[in-house]
Amino acid sequence: MPPGAPPEPWAARLRSFPLRREIFRAILAFLLYLGFYWAWSGTGLHTAYLDLLSRPAGALVRRLGHFPPVPGLPGPRLESMHTLGVFLLAVFLVSTRVPWPRRVRALAVSLVAVLALDFVSAILGLQLQAAKNAFEGPGILILLPVEYNALECLWYVAYVIPLQAGPFVLLILSALANVGFLEPKRGGRETSPPFAEETGGKRTGIRPGRKRILALTVTAAVALPAVVVTAALWMRAREFRPLHAGAHARLADLYFERNELPSARTQYLAATAGGSESERVWRRLTLIAYRKGDRAEALRILTRAMETVRDPALAEQFRALRDDIDMEDSPARNQIIAIPPPPSP
Repeated sequence: MPPGAPPEPWAARLRSFPLRREIFRAILAFLLYLGFYWAWSGTGLHTAYLDLLSRPAGALVRRLGHFPPVPGLPGPRLESMHTLGVFLLAVFLVSTRVPWPRRVRALAVSLVAVLALDFVSAILGLQLQAAKNAFEGPGILILLPVEYNALECLWYVAYVIPLQAGPFVLLILSALANVGFLEPKRGGRETSPPFAEETGGKRTGIRPGRKRILALTVTAAVALPAVVVTAALWMRAREFRPLHAGAHARLADLYFERNELPSARTQYLAATAGGSESERVWRRLTLIAYRKGDRAEALRILTRAMETVRDPALAEQFRALRDDIDMEDSPARNQIIAIPPPPSP
């Protein structure tokens, strides 16, 4: 098409679409991908890439995680995770009809987007794997069912769907770019006087690209605080869920059995803050305070236990222990402190 000529209608351009050439280009891209993927996996680059993602993603998961590491469980690792970057390189090489500057810019932007998606997918995958290991191992529910389902849906959106649909989208976009459908607009700024006269638009003095950047900035400024506030409210509300308090209690049992009493105390306190009425939680929390010689804290714990539990018989046991905590031959003391009950399975 000569310079300055009006653009060819889309219907006419579709009728002249070189379908056979683009099918051949797609097959060539797929064959290149097979070769690249063999080299990517066989030379250890895939493993190195997973390690590169795992370190910052794992550190972020540990930093933002609500629960500390579960004793006796290995940390989650990315053992298998594919990336669109290899296929993207193959498409880049076969898109020979796109000028080099535009091709390189498109490759750079696409690789950044793929890396961002891979990093988010790694974070979600590590969190889901940690939750699964904790539940299948010691039976700790570090994610509530609704949280696990929500993260799994996000993982599908960020990883599975792009991985399955990404190659087709890339091939379609590359085919459109190869035949000139995606060429940048020419003819000056859209805020020029002729454009305003033809469309009735006002002259704003802002380039279209800057308008998009401004719109994205305003959207992020509104959406980010909303997400943060919603997350904070949910984290506060879930502390009072019985399943969440039970997870704190089960994790505290593991620390208690390993004689890591400070960590056990922290988790038991979290369980009681969530309204736990477990007899085992209050007994062991009292025992930890008694063992370290803090009689005042033991009395405070027993008083809170009396006010929290709704079982009158258990509340009476805590009252008897509080009244006779210093008596060596007290039946209540021997029952609650000297012989703590075993953890429930």
